[in-house]
Amino acid sequence: MIRSKNFNDFKEGFDMELLAAALKRGEVFEGMEERIDINCTGKAAPLVEKTQTCRITDKFIEANFNKLLELKIIKHRE
Repeated sequence: MIRSKNFNDFKEGFDMELLAAALKRGEVFEGMEERIDINCTGKAAPLVEKTQTCRITDKFIEANFNKLLELKIIKHRE
C-alpha cells in the first residue's frame, strides 16, 4: 500500500523522459503553467511560442498521483 506522496519518496523513481513524452502526446497535468508569447520584431515573420512548465513538487505529485502511476512516470520505493 502506498502511503506517502512526498517527492523525496519518488526522487529515484521519477522518469523525466516519460513525463516529457506524455506532455508531447498532449497529456495534461494539474498544476502546469502555460505561457504563450508573440514575438514580432522588424520585418521578420511573427513567432508564436507556447511554453508548458511543470514544477515537480509534492503538490504536483499529490494532484497527479494516480495518473503518474498509471503512465509509469513514478515508481514507488517500498
